Amino acid sequence: RRLVRYDGRGQGLSDRDVTEYSLDTWLLDLEAAVDHLDLERFALFAPLHSGPVAIAYSARHPERVSHLILWFCYARGSDYLRSPQLQTLRTLIAQDWELYTETVAHAVLGWTAGEPARRFATLMRDSATPEAAQATFGATVEFDVAALLPQVQCPTLVLHRRQYPMLGVDIASRLASRIP
Repeated sequence: RRLVRYDGRGQGLSDRDVTEYSLDTWLLDLEAAVDHLDLERFALFAPLHSGPVAIAYSARHPERVSHLILWFCYARGSDYLRSPQLQTLRTLIAQDWELYTETVAHAVLGWTAGEPARRFATLMRDSATPEAAQATFGATVEFDVAALLPQVQCPTLVLHRRQYPMLGVDIASRLASRIP
């Protein structure tokens, strides 16, 4: 097997001075990575905000995606960002970046995660700026790939954790039920 991981726009080793965070630009980034690596057919794993991107890619390129794995994903950004916890976190980005990353890390990994959560929070701070996080939030609220779900043809696994406070299991269930 070959594992390929790339940093999303404005994060990690990707260009930091981007201004466009639309679904189409995220999709172009994925297409560029796949084309550059000359991947013919592959399994696609998508966590969180990359879920709509992977869904759109899978619907547009059914010949390339053998399997789709969605982890804590949504089809509509408005479904994800409507939670009170996420609204609170969104305001926290500009006020206290360190507290924001620590809170997100513990929410994702579990409140008892301790040192792994602290390392994940540090990774988030090293990988992105508060401005990039705010731009991502602003763009993802516009993501809507619900109409593409019936077009996903590959075997798909939707993963979710009931204790995840920022995305209800109902959203994951709805997502899974719309993919044939």
